[in-house]
Amino acid sequence: MSSRVFARSCSAFMAAIKSSTAASIIATRNFSRLIDVNEVVSISPALGKFLGSVSKSSRHDATRKLWEYIQLNKLQNSENIREIRCDENLKTLFEGKESVDFFEITKLLNEHFLK
Repeated sequence: MSSRVFARSCSAFMAAIKSSTAASIIATRNFSRLIDVNEVVSISPALGKFLGSVSKSSRHDATRKLWEYIQLNKLQNSENIREIRCDENLKTLFEGKESVDFFEITKLLNEHFLK
């Protein structure tokens, strides 16, 4: 009996998706803000110097190299793993901050990708 209820719910759900109202909502949604993390774009001189004298990089490569640097130099706080202590190289990237939160890194790196 429960499988019948589930089947009815699914068919009702699918009918709602196929309706013109749902299709128009999906069609009008603004997807222009989506970022391709593998797209190679121009970067700031500070990030270029950090990455090894390059003028373009993808977000994926820059983030990967940043994390490699953090792990190699043991800059992650062992008591609070969400905190990254900044040395002189990271301070140039992260607005001179002494430490940054794990979730701030993407926001701070975004400023170095030129549009």
